[in-house]
Amino acid sequence: MPSYCDETHKCVSISSYGVQAAFTLIETILVIALISVMTALAVPNFNKVYRSISLQRTVNHLVDVMCYAQSQAIIKGQPYRLNFDPAFINYWVTQGVVSENAQFSDSAYRTISGKWGNVFVLPQRAKLSTDLPFIQFEPNGRIGQAEFLVCFEKDCLVVSTKMQSGSIDVIKKDL
Repeated sequence: MPSYCDETHKCVSISSYGVQAAFTLIETILVIALISVMTALAVPNFNKVYRSISLQRTVNHLVDVMCYAQSQAIIKGQPYRLNFDPAFINYWVTQGVVSENAQFSDSAYRTISGKWGNVFVLPQRAKLSTDLPFIQFEPNGRIGQAEFLVCFEKDCLVVSTKMQSGSIDVIKKDL
């Protein structure tokens, strides 16, 4: 196969298909090494961002469920609860049931129907911790004072109803 060299002694081979220019093996290896280093540096950041987004989505869902329970308690004039199972993996909403003497019993709560009546499961890597088995939502808009911690590994958020009556606050917590 004939080759052609110019004044700078740069040579290219000429074939029946015309001039063929290509990357050398060293250039290809350097590009692959550079991409590998950049990927190695970026992966931990992607994991951290993914963890942060997962934590925020989990807490947002819990807060949405709490807001639903609060609004339904006000609209229906009955107490609602956000319940946690003993392992703090599942949570669900229940509605207070009026007894025959028009009183609410602490033990008379029933599950609600519809999408908000489902038992919700925390994502696998999420951990929820609190001292309370449930959070109470009253017909007057008040929320029982509660605080719980939701963590994804080292990232944690605190969901609190202790700061202001009837409000739900989310606070970043550093461990």
